[in-house]
Amino acid sequence: MRATASVNTPYQRIDRVTALLGDQWRHGDHALQVHLALKVHSVLSAP
Repeated sequence: MRATASVNTPYQRIDRVTALLGDQWRHGDHALQVHLALKVHSVLSAP
């Protein structure tokens, strides 16, 4: 069995992130900061 998600789910998640971080999270230095924060989190929470 394969799990499926609504087409709207990624858009809803992007809207939620935008609500939390502001409109600029996808541009320039802000995008780099978000990317690096996610990478650091991934490395630190790896088993």
